[in-house]
Amino acid sequence: MFKKISQWLGRSHNRAPDAVLPKEKSRQKRIRLECRVDTTRTSTRQSDILVDRVSTSLLTHRERIHSMPLDRTKLCSPNRCERLRNLGILTAGDLLEANALWVASHFPAKNRARRAIRRYQRAIGISVSIPKMMPREAMLLFSVHRKHLKSLAADSPSQLVRDLERFSESSQGRKQLRGTTLPSVERVKSWIDYCVEVESSEAHQGLAG
Repeated sequence: MFKKISQWLGRSHNRAPDAVLPKEKSRQKRIRLECRVDTTRTSTRQSDILVDRVSTSLLTHRERIHSMPLDRTKLCSPNRCERLRNLGILTAGDLLEANALWVASHFPAKNRARRAIRRYQRAIGISVSIPKMMPREAMLLFSVHRKHLKSLAADSPSQLVRDLERFSESSQGRKQLRGTTLPSVERVKSWIDYCVEVESSEAHQGLAG
């Protein structure tokens, strides 16, 4: 195809602008159409490869989070974990699928418990969506106002780490961390890079559609 284009450019360079024959006009139009079609196909293939890579990387991570025992998620205190286990909620996957209203009905402060359970569920949902992210890390992101993949995709690793460090120095941050460490810059960067990939794949799909 590119050979045809170069041949046509060579002929048109030696010809006056108004000397293009009707037959050649049709040929030029067909070549331009072939270029557009080929570009669209290439974009679609790249989008498909990107979506496949995103789906594959999530599969093992999702299974790991779903099967994680509640106490390992570091979402709530040991006492609350014990209460949840007594209700048959043993793993992060169990908690994600549980009815928040039903769970909260077994706690003294029902409204407060309901808000906490739903916050845990959102944290599990976000951590399942981003490889290498743990539920407790998603909870930390909520505390510094990062609640969606799109907001992470527009973020920078250094800025996010600075915000997390400032939060960790507060009384609420120390309580939430419970002696655990903040994620490294490299780990935060891997989350952001992944979110950028997701946004890019969605943009490719939108263009292909």
